[in-house]
Amino acid sequence: MMTLATNTTPSCNWHTFNALVAVGFNSKVAVVDLSCSSDSVASDLVMDDILEPTWAQSASIDLEVPGIYQVIGEVDLYADGEPEYRNVTQTPVSYTLPSEQ
Repeated sequence: MMTLATNTTPSCNWHTFNALVAVGFNSKVAVVDLSCSSDSVASDLVMDDILEPTWAQSASIDLEVPGIYQVIGEVDLYADGEPEYRNVTQTPVSYTLPSEQ
């Protein structure tokens, strides 16, 4: 589980993450790609949180419209025993299928 940060004070514990997320019908989520500015432990924790339905709700990520989205944010792995997130944004990814070109 995670929390969203209310304090935006810079800290060396904050790491940027960038995820390519597929949202399907019935709010199903799959992580297509994930990178994190720190080690693989951070990536694993962020991946686990993104797949939690409550994470998307608390991070204001819209799961109502199926599609591919880029989700960018910051994570503090050392916040009171569980990851804390801030500055999380969701942007639709536009793509063209080869059959549509």
